[in-house]
Amino acid sequence: MRVYTKNNKLCLDIRNSYQTEPAFHQGIPVAEEQGHGFGIKSMVHIVEKYGGVYQFSVKDGWFIFQATA
Repeated sequence: MRVYTKNNKLCLDIRNSYQTEPAFHQGIPVAEEQGHGFGIKSMVHIVEKYGGVYQFSVKDGWFIFQATA
């Protein structure tokens, strides 16, 4: 995890390795198992609540969440 400021904005960069590449729907990862995915929904809600922007992606075996608010 990396937390920093840029142009007076708070920036987050969180990365986790994965074994199975996550599925996405409209740019947001979706859980394949029932009862999972609440963390992603919470992160999206918080960033949107404070007028920020976010992005989920995968690269070189890493699941990446980046947000700025």
